[in-house]
Amino acid sequence: MNALTLPETTSGEYSFRYIDIGSVSEDGKVTLDEPIRFDEAPSRARRVVKRNDVLISTVRTYLKAIAPVDFDATDLVASTGFAVCTPTKGTHPRYLAYAVRSDGVIDEICKESCGISYPAINSTKLAGIEITYCDAELQRQIVAYLDEKFTVIDRKVALLEQKRTAYAKLKRALINETVTRGLDKNAELDNSGNDRLEVVSNNGRVRRLKDCVLLRNVKTDDQREPYIALENIKSWDASFIQTEVETEGTNNRCKAGDILFGKLRPYLAKGYIPDNDAICSTEFLVMTAKPQFHNRFILYFLLSNSVIDYLAHQVAGVKMPRTNWVTVAAWEMPRIAGRTTFLNFSEQRRIADYLDRKCAAIDAAVENVTRQIELYRKLKRSLIDEVVTGRRKVA
Repeated sequence: MNALTLPETTSGEYSFRYIDIGSVSEDGKVTLDEPIRFDEAPSRARRVVKRNDVLISTVRTYLKAIAPVDFDATDLVASTGFAVCTPTKGTHPRYLAYAVRSDGVIDEICKESCGISYPAINSTKLAGIEITYCDAELQRQIVAYLDEKFTVIDRKVALLEQKRTAYAKLKRALINETVTRGLDKNAELDNSGNDRLEVVSNNGRVRRLKDCVLLRNVKTDDQREPYIALENIKSWDASFIQTEVETEGTNNRCKAGDILFGKLRPYLAKGYIPDNDAICSTEFLVMTAKPQFHNRFILYFLLSNSVIDYLAHQVAGVKMPRTNWVTVAAWEMPRIAGRTTFLNFSEQRRIADYLDRKCAAIDAAVENVTRQIELYRKLKRSLIDEVVTGRRKVA
């Protein structure tokens, strides 16, 4: 385990592909990015990986970031958040990965892990965890059986993933079209002269975002609940998901009805309107709609492809790109196609209500697809556990 490590004396020009925890999926698949140099790599990039090694995440192992390296592993380095296991003679790498992914082994690893937010196990304790073992021939049969079953399941999941992606694109297109065209789909479009917009205001009727909202970023060291973090908000969804997040030292105050928009990685399109007063991450812009503007209409506008595409090209920073209030506030809200005046409050609300209904229907379809995907993933987990423990015979 962890037989090879990059020394601190490694040349800064040495180039390798890096595997961090996020590179390994729950299904045991590894995604590789472009090569990076040693002098530009994270300090955790130290575990040297060879073909037929098995990667086991030692942090939050219950997420099952466990994968056999059954591909070209030339110049491959993993994070120290992994244990890199080299199978002994007679141990099939894929069998080892399947065995570690079984429920019993994962439960044992979790019992031996320390910490609350990021429970972790050290390599010594991990090496002492017992797994179900069998002779080489049975290992080969188990691997062949599971690989065959999973090929069929993965094909079905891939089709469902494509469907889910199509729904997401439909939702984004719907939002973008509705906040620019309005509810009259037959309205003629004007030439905006801006390749990011289909329509534009004229005769001084343009509305910059700062004309429509007030920035009310009020800092506080209050640690009370509820706390809204970026992780709580789904991209392009404008809904809250309950996750375990730690409250930051300094936060923003937000009131019910405020518009929250994520500054960090704005291309993720994270926006939300809280139902109650709360505190939120300082990575949100906190805005209040002016009386003549509807908050949900403004939020849908912010989540439109036109705005998100614009902000994605105006960020500062590489690893943690951010936008800012000056950039967001300067964006011009176009009038709806076919009109010479901006929408009044009632018209904005009608559009917001329409998008609420349409997006809810799309979200329900996505949820149905997601449930199907999860059922297939549960089936995979069940198959692994039954086959590895011998409850299901493969011979």
